[in-house]
Amino acid sequence: MTGFIVNPAAGRGRSVKIIGGAEKILKEENIDYMVKYSEYEGHAAELVKELVNNGCDSVIAVGGDGTVLECAQGIYFLDEEYREKICLGILPCGSGNDFARTINIPKSMNEVLEIILKREHSRCDMFEVNGIAGLNIACMGIDSEIAYLAGRIKRIFGKFSYLAAVIKTIFTYKSIKANINIDGEKIEGEFTILAVCNGKYYGGGFMIAPTADIADALITFVYIDKLPWYKMLVLFPKVLSGGHVGIKEVHIKNCRNVEIQYDGENVFNIDGNIVDAGRVINMKIAPSSINIIHN
Repeated sequence: MTGFIVNPAAGRGRSVKIIGGAEKILKEENIDYMVKYSEYEGHAAELVKELVNNGCDSVIAVGGDGTVLECAQGIYFLDEEYREKICLGILPCGSGNDFARTINIPKSMNEVLEIILKREHSRCDMFEVNGIAGLNIACMGIDSEIAYLAGRIKRIFGKFSYLAAVIKTIFTYKSIKANINIDGEKIEGEFTILAVCNGKYYGGGFMIAPTADIADALITFVYIDKLPWYKMLVLFPKVLSGGHVGIKEVHIKNCRNVEIQYDGENVFNIDGNIVDAGRVINMKIAPSSINIIHN
C-alpha cells in the first residue's frame, strides 16, 4: 500500500489541491492508499511509523524539501528490517523542490503518480550533522543566511523568496572564520560558503554541487573563500547553472567526514531547516541509507 504524508502549508496550500487530484486518480484505478496530514514540525517523521504500521511499503512526501527531509528522517531511524523495505517518493509542491530536481522528478502530477506507482527505486545516501540526519544539503555561510531570510519572507515573495533574500544578504554578509578538517586535511581561513552536499541543488534551483551523487557513499564538500560583495554578485548567477566550478575561490572535495570549528554567530541549516548545531559541527556520510523512488 502507498502512504502519502501531506504538508498542508506547502506551496501556499497547493499540496492540498494536489493530493485531492491524486486521490481521484487512485480511486479510479482502485489502488490502495492512505493519506496523513502533518500538523507541526517533526510530525511527518512520526507519521512515517504510522504508515508503516498500517502496511504501507511506500511513503510519499507531498510538500517541499522540509517535508521530504522529515519523511526521510522517519525512514532513516526505523529499525533496519523496515528501513530496507520502505521506499521514499516525492510529490513535489513546495517553493524549492531541490531534491526532487536532483532525482529528475517531473512537475506534472500525473507523471509523478506514474513514477510513484511503478515504484522503481535505488539506494540513496544520507548524512549526519551532529547526529541529525540530512538528505540533500547542509550549509552555513551566506547561503544559510539567505535560506533563513527566505523562510521569513516566503509568504510575501513565494517562489521568488530565495532570489529576494540573495539580493538583500549579499550587501550585509560577513564571512565565517573557521578551522576545517576534511578527512584529515586541515584548512583554516575565512569563507563565504561551507556546504555539505548529497544532492546537487538548493535554494530553489541553484546548482551548488554539479558533481554530487546521491549514491556514491561520499559527501561533496563545497567551500568558497571570502569574497567581496561585487564578486558575490558575479558568483550567484553562475551557481544557477553550476558555472561557479573552476572559479579560483571555489573548492570542491569528495570526502566521508567534515569537521568545522568556527567563531561568532552563524546560521546553520539542513535542507532549508535552521538548526542549532553548536560551534563544532561534525558531518559524516551515511551510505546507502534509504530506498528512493526516482524517474
